[in-house]
Parts: sequence; C-alpha cells; structure tokens
Amino acid sequence: MTLAPIDDPIVITQYQVLLDDVEQAKKTAVSSFEYETKEGDKAARSYIFQLRKLRAEVETARKDAKSYALAYGKRVDEQAKELSSQVDALIHPHQQQLEAIARREAERVQAHQKVLDQAVELGTVLFGDDSARIQGRLDALDEITLEGLEEFTEKVAAHIVTSRQALQQALQQALQAEEQARELARLKAEREEREAKEHEERIRREAQEKADAEAAMAAADAIATAERRAAEAEARARDFEAMAVQAALAREQPRDPMPADQEHGTFEVELGVEHPRDVLYRQIREAIQGMDRNDVAAAIVCDQLHPAVRVNWEVLA
Repeated sequence: MTLAPIDDPIVITQYQVLLDDVEQAKKTAVSSFEYETKEGDKAARSYIFQLRKLRAEVETARKDAKSYALAYGKRVDEQAKELSSQVDALIHPHQQQLEAIARREAERVQAHQKVLDQAVELGTVLFGDDSARIQGRLDALDEITLEGLEEFTEKVAAHIVTSRQALQQALQQALQAEEQARELARLKAEREEREAKEHEERIRREAQEKADAEAAMAAADAIATAERRAAEAEARARDFEAMAVQAALAREQPRDPMPADQEHGTFEVELGVEHPRDVLYRQIREAIQGMDRNDVAAAIVCDQLHPAVRVNWEVLA
C-alpha cells in the first residue's frame, strides 16, 4: 500500500539537526567489507558503531520531541475536560428531567406488566395442585382490577378470561380426581376391614377347630382310658367270680378244721354264722344278675355296683 503524500508535513524541531547527518550517512554508505580479513572485520564493526551512535541520537531526539508532545497533549486534554464540564453543566438540568420522565414511564410500564404477568401466572396449573389451591388461584384472579391499567387493560382482561377458563377446567378435573380418590380410599378401607374380619373369623374358627380337636382327642383318651379300666375291672370281676366259685365248691366239700391263725384270704366257717365275705359275694352276685360284663365294668367305674366296692383312682393315676 502506498501512503498518500502529506500536504502539510509536521515539522519536528528536534529532528532538524539530524537530517543532515542522516543524509550524509546515506551518501557515504559502504556496500560491503572484507569481513573475513582482520582489517575488513575492524572496518565493518567501526562503521556499524558510527551508525548506531547516529541511531541513538535519533532515539534521543524522539524522546525529547515526544515529551514535549505529551506535555502538550496533557494540556489539550485538561482544557477539553474543562470545556466539556462547562457544557455538561448546561446539559445536566435538562437531562435530569428527561431521565426522571423515563424512570416514571419505566415504573408505570413495569407496574402494569406485573399485573399482566400475575394474570398469566395464576392461570398456570402446577403438577400436583389440588382443588383447594386451584380455587385459591381463581379467587386471586378475581381480585385483579382493570382500573388504571391504561394501554394494558385489554391484554390483562384477555389473560384473565383465558386463565379463568383454564382454572375452571382444572378445578373440575381436580374435583373428579379427588372424588375418585375418596371412593378408592373408602373401598380400600372396606376391603381391609372385611379382610380383617375374615382373618379374625378364620383365627377364631381355627382356634375352635383346634379346641374341638383337642376336646375330641381328650374324649377319645377318656373313652380309651375308661375302656381300659372297664377291661381291667372285667378281668378282676372274672377273677373274683372264679374265686367265688372255688369258695362255693370249698363250702360244699367237707373240710378239716382250720387253725386259728389261718392267713387272710381264706373263708372262715363258723357254725350258724355267715362270714362277711360270703355276704359280700352273695350281694355282688345278686347285683350283677342280668348284667353283662360291660355293665358290670361301668357300675364298678361309677361306684354303683356295691357300697363296699370302690375304685382306688390314685393307684390308676
């Protein structure tokens, strides 16, 4: 890119004294040296040193010129700041009025927008809202007034209508759902109560069946015990009957006189006196006439055969 020529170049005084030195350096510029020889190396280094000195003078002149420019620029900024401050003082009163009006307008719009947002938000039914909360939203929606809403009046009124329709529909659905939930809860409670009663009845029935079974078992045990005791009594009765027969046979046969110290268990015979054993034997035989062995056993077990015949239950226990 080629720079356009400057019609009015900036003249920097500090550089004026160096222009001739730079031009002279350009005229006396050396294109090449014998770098590999000692003399050529020395000449090249001396030439570079002189040019670097000239460049250092240019840098010094730049700093001097720039320091002047910086001071000048600072003065320019300070004066511009002062002038701007004076102009701002003229603008400020009017700007304050305009900003105050803008704030009031923003606050007015914000207040109306808040009412509009409320009308929209109240019409939003959240997941899990019950009929009471939905009814509360309807009540809050009815409290919104359109007075003083200015250009927002139509928007707010439209959203109130839309929100009310949505809430009424949601309320109807919530009431139906709650009624269904109550009915399900009632049916569940009835089922649980019925199951509890059936459970109690089953427990009672099982307990009764167990008690009946135990009673039947006890009765069977009692019957078996009674039958066993009857069989034992019958056996004893047969033995007693055999003994009685032997005693009768013995009485019919002549016997030698018995010694006075005869052991117990034998029948003693006294002339003209009936022995108590004979009396008991005769009474028992009379008592069992017409009875079979089961009747005899039952009479013995029940202590009804003869007052002298009693069962020693402790022996059988």
